[in-house]
Amino acid sequence: MQHTKQAGFTLIELIVVVAIVAVVLAVGMMSLGGRDTQQQRQQWTQAQSLLQMACDQAAFQQRIYLVAVTEQGLEAYYRHQGDWLPAEMKKVVWSETSQMVWQVDDGLKERWQLPEPGWLCWPSGLVSEGKLSLQGLNAAGESLAQQRLRWDEGLNFVFED
Repeated sequence: MQHTKQAGFTLIELIVVVAIVAVVLAVGMMSLGGRDTQQQRQQWTQAQSLLQMACDQAAFQQRIYLVAVTEQGLEAYYRHQGDWLPAEMKKVVWSETSQMVWQVDDGLKERWQLPEPGWLCWPSGLVSEGKLSLQGLNAAGESLAQQRLRWDEGLNFVFED
C-alpha cells in the first residue's frame, strides 16, 4: 500500500485566507473614506484660525484687518494710512476636493475700498458676520454633505449641516 501526499490547500484554509483579505480591504477602504472628512475638518480649522488671528491682531495693533476671500482661499490684510497691505499670516488655500461658497456684505467692499470681498475685524474685537459653505468632493468627484461655518460679530462659530 502506497500513500500519496496531497498537494494544495483545503477548502477551510482557502476560506480563512479570503476572510482575512476581506477584513484588510474593508479596513483600508474605511481609512481612505475618512480622509475626505478629515480634509474638510482641516479646512474649517484653518479658516477659523485665520479669522481668530486677524481679529486678535486687530485688537492688539488697534488696526482694521480684513480676511479676504479669493478663488484660491483666504488671506489677511490690514489697513494702514488708507491702504490695504498684506498681513504676514499664513493663507488658507482651498482644497482641490472642495467647492467653497461664501456670504459677505457686498457694501463693505465699496465703502472700505477692499482689495477683495471679505470680513472686517475691528480694533474693538468685533468682526463682520459671515458664512462659509464647503461642498466636499470625494475621489470620484461625487458631492459629499455640505457644511456651513457661520459666525456672529462676537466671533462665535457655529457649524450647520
